[in-house]
Amino acid sequence: MTFLTRQPSAMPRRSVRAFAATVAATALLLAGCSSEDSGTRSFTADNGTFEIPAQPERIVAIGRAVPSLPTTDAPLVGVVEYSEMVGITEEQEKTYEDLQKVGSGAELDYEKIASLEPDVIISGIPLRNFTKVDEDRLQSIAPTLSLGPLTPYEWKDLGEQQTDAAGVSGIFDDQKAEYEDRAAEIREEYKDKIDGVNFAAVEQADQGANGFTRQYTGGWITNIPEDVGLNFPGEGADTENNGATFTEALSSEKIPDLRDVDAIMYRAEADGSPVAGLEELLSQSAFQNLPAVEEGRILAVNGLWAETYAGALICLDSLEEALKNLPN
Repeated sequence: MTFLTRQPSAMPRRSVRAFAATVAATALLLAGCSSEDSGTRSFTADNGTFEIPAQPERIVAIGRAVPSLPTTDAPLVGVVEYSEMVGITEEQEKTYEDLQKVGSGAELDYEKIASLEPDVIISGIPLRNFTKVDEDRLQSIAPTLSLGPLTPYEWKDLGEQQTDAAGVSGIFDDQKAEYEDRAAEIREEYKDKIDGVNFAAVEQADQGANGFTRQYTGGWITNIPEDVGLNFPGEGADTENNGATFTEALSSEKIPDLRDVDAIMYRAEADGSPVAGLEELLSQSAFQNLPAVEEGRILAVNGLWAETYAGALICLDSLEEALKNLPN
């Protein structure tokens, strides 16, 4: 299990989600979304509106609700196994390790979830996979909120909703404000190296595939650098017919297509070495002969896979260092 520790310091349902968020925010302003007598409030998620505790005490987090809730100290009693969380503190990591594990992905242990007696279940399972879950069974255990992404960059909005439901939005808001200030600071400091520059983001191929993956605007590893002003032009094919054009699987023969970009970014470990699986791409002569590589215009960035503001702050630190070393 991989953790990166931070020291303390266009589908139709998208419009449904936006409307639901607006309704929930309006209700919060008008009535606090709660009943002082019952200690509950109405909460609108992708799968409906539910009465949940105004301040939950026993939460089970599944899917991509896991990164946002441990990093904001939500009152968790159970979580799914999660392989990579960026920005979790040592104390939060220990808390996570000690929590009851209730499955992995959409494969859930319903009996174990029931035994934990949660007062709310918060799901971050991607919407396309939520249908694989026995929602009726979950709802019979506790109100279950579906707050899963359609696209990678939605972790920001969803994290806000997930932490709101968990009653820890204050911590989330503090992390968000710190992140936005830090991104603006880096943007201003390195604008001469960012403005007018075309970046390419590359990843190892999916498991079992050959070649490599290129990510564009709104991708898993591009959405944080975009907040600093980096531009990743182009788009992939909408292979799943869901409007997702932020990524593209390419054969090694397509490496020379990167000759037209000004700089290349990829994921790195904390020590700057490429993440596992990338070395095969980076070592190929076709890659080594690219103008950007020959000129040293490479950004090896740690934390690009972050799905929380706590993790994104680690990414910004690494990105700043990479920009500092990027030739003019």
